[in-house]
Amino acid sequence: MTSVIDPVAPATDEPDPARAARRFRKLVFVLGGVFVVLFGGYVWMVFESHPRNPVIATDYADPYVQVVGDTYYAFGTGVGDDLLQVRSSTNLKDWERLPNALPKLPSWAVGGQAWAPTVQRFGDTWVVYFSAAIDYEGTQCIHLATASHVVGPYTPVPGDPFLCNPNAGGVIDPSIYRRGNDVWLLWKTDGDHIDKPTALWSQPLTPNGRAFADGSIPSRLISDSMDWQDGIVEAPYMVHTDHGYRLFFSSGWYNTDKYSVGWATCDSPTGPCRVPAVDNPFVASTDVVAGPGGASIFTDAVGDHWIVYHGWNPTHIGYENGGVRSMRVDRIDLSGEIPSTPAPTP
Repeated sequence: MTSVIDPVAPATDEPDPARAARRFRKLVFVLGGVFVVLFGGYVWMVFESHPRNPVIATDYADPYVQVVGDTYYAFGTGVGDDLLQVRSSTNLKDWERLPNALPKLPSWAVGGQAWAPTVQRFGDTWVVYFSAAIDYEGTQCIHLATASHVVGPYTPVPGDPFLCNPNAGGVIDPSIYRRGNDVWLLWKTDGDHIDKPTALWSQPLTPNGRAFADGSIPSRLISDSMDWQDGIVEAPYMVHTDHGYRLFFSSGWYNTDKYSVGWATCDSPTGPCRVPAVDNPFVASTDVVAGPGGASIFTDAVGDHWIVYHGWNPTHIGYENGGVRSMRVDRIDLSGEIPSTPAPTP
């Protein structure tokens, strides 16, 4: 009997080298396709999950984001007829313009817009903290307005400014730090307005956020002590991490590419605070964003941390050059001793 041998099958237990090679190439091709699909999908998810900056391309200085449920509300310094800007988003990419959040300034304000708002909820009442001009020289004071809804309309609390210090150049850039039932107001004394030093301060508030705690006094957190700060510290914002209190702030002149975001460690919400000599400034100009600053931090619905800030287009720095301080968001990692972020990103 004659044996019939399949021409494509090996005649012995030893594999045919050419066939083995073909099988190997096929396996590599299949695995490579799986890798491309999986890795490519991962890359797609990463890029799709991160908004492309600027998320608000118009002027939106000193942005603050308040999260309510699955909606983000961005507040910004007033522009034009909007004394206080507010927009909403459900994905951090697409922002809907909402009506002017502050129809009227306090009775003592001489005009202009509300600057650098911060919004907090106390019970059923929403409170916005902002600054406004008390004279035509531009001296600013901090005040409060209340509303029943996060987007307003907000009504200024009657009476004199909540906080005012003309001898120090005025006060601006209010922000709130809360831990449990304890509340602190942070702000800047605007010394550069009158050729005086600048500093950041904090003071405890009552639980409803509408008065300073009885017997409390302001505590200096930091002053403009480093060369890169160019005589200015402003826009304070404090968080608490596993490694303690972290104070973020802006330095430099806002209308230049030297404007930047720094950070400090603090022993408590009232200090003392220390600005590290290294890893500062924390966020600075690049070839795609100039003068990033006016930053604050928020946590999204799944617990991830984000930094929101404004910045200039490097080709149009300053209003006199047709620029705007557009709003940008980037992820921020607060898990280490030193905070990290890819900001500023395009």
